[in-house]
Amino acid sequence: MKRWAKGLMACAVAVMVVAGMLSFAEAGGGGINWKTKDENPTDQDHKVDLQYGAMGQKTKSYAISNHTSHTFETGAECPTALTAPGVVGRCTNGSETDGLCSAICADSTWKIKKYDDGKYHFHKE
Repeated sequence: MKRWAKGLMACAVAVMVVAGMLSFAEAGGGGINWKTKDENPTDQDHKVDLQYGAMGQKTKSYAISNHTSHTFETGAECPTALTAPGVVGRCTNGSETDGLCSAICADSTWKIKKYDDGKYHFHKE
C-alpha cells in the first residue's frame, strides 16, 4: 500500500474514533456529569429552577430550604440558567438572564445573596 494511502487510512480511523467518543458523550456516557450547586444561606426557602440543554429547553426544579444547598446534575447536557421566584435570574455564564442564555459546559457554585438593591440575586462563588 502506498504511503499516502496509509496516512489517509489512519486519518479516517482517527476521525471514526473521535466521532464515536463524541456520540457516546452526547448519549450521557463517558463520565460527563455537569453539576450546578446552589446554596441558600438566607432565612427563606427558594424554589430554584435550573434550565439546561442546548437552548435551555429542559428544566430541573428543587425547593431549597433556608440554610441548605442542592446540587443539580445534568449529565452531558450543559446548564444554561438559574431562576427562582423573588430572585434575579442568572445565566450560568454570569450575566442576568433575559430569557435567552447559551449553554455553558462547566460545573459551578452559586449562592443566593441579598444585594444592596434589596433584591435577592444568584451570586457566583
